[in-house]
Amino acid sequence: MIDLVDWAQAKAESNWRRRGFLAKVFSSQEQQFILDSFDPDARVWTFWSMKESVYKLSLTQNQIRRYAPSALECQIISCHSKGLLGKVISGGKTYLTQSVFTTEYVLTTASLTEAFEKPLLVSFENTSYLCQHQTMDNSIRAHLTQRFRLPEPWIQSKTSAGITSFSSLHKRVLVPSTHHGHFGAFIILES
Repeated sequence: MIDLVDWAQAKAESNWRRRGFLAKVFSSQEQQFILDSFDPDARVWTFWSMKESVYKLSLTQNQIRRYAPSALECQIISCHSKGLLGKVISGGKTYLTQSVFTTEYVLTTASLTEAFEKPLLVSFENTSYLCQHQTMDNSIRAHLTQRFRLPEPWIQSKTSAGITSFSSLHKRVLVPSTHHGHFGAFIILES
């Protein structure tokens, strides 16, 4: 699955330094890693993005809506200037994550294997929900039409786990997506 955090939007909307936030969302080991980090803001939102992408992936597997971020333990496997490979442990299960950093956002995908789907990025002119929703929908439909060379209408629906799917007469795909601030992203999962 996929999650994105727009650095500027997170800074403007969220104060992770407020009393109790770190303890509510992160394990003591994660908190220490955040506080010892050269860039604690980036570490908070990267861990957040890792947890969100894994939550979405686990939701598609067991379809139980229970978001307990402190029960998801982030670990870093390798890190470089443009991103990191990580793992998140939840309920005895290990999920792999791949996070990409830019100066504007962090984008994380989660997988049960070492194979990660390539996310497709979308930019928004403004941050209104309506703009984000319409731009994402148009971008996904255009991409599906081009990728599968199927110009017929794509019908959007949701799975029981809340994941968006698109269907045509000849194809059905899952399209997990995310958006925050001025950016969004989606991946195409063929059934």
